[in-house]
Amino acid sequence: PSAQRTNWQLYPNPSIDYSYCLLPEDLPAGDYRLNVYNELGQLIADITLQPHTPTRIDTHAWASGLYAVVLRESNNIAPIAVSKLLKP
Repeated sequence: PSAQRTNWQLYPNPSIDYSYCLLPEDLPAGDYRLNVYNELGQLIADITLQPHTPTRIDTHAWASGLYAVVLRESNNIAPIAVSKLLKP
């Protein structure tokens, strides 16, 4: 999969207590991971995703700030897509 054709959803954003990640229906079946990094570049969450099923991301304990959210296939280090998530 390429980042150019991957139309995934991360909502709500900004996130108070939780957000959801939904992968697009045209994404091939497989194992996907969502990595979340804080402003210092530290990995704070590593979440397994299932295609076509919203995955809840618990953000209530996170500090306020801007987080980088990276979507990857489990067996590949190259990102499929990258987004930002704001925790007010």
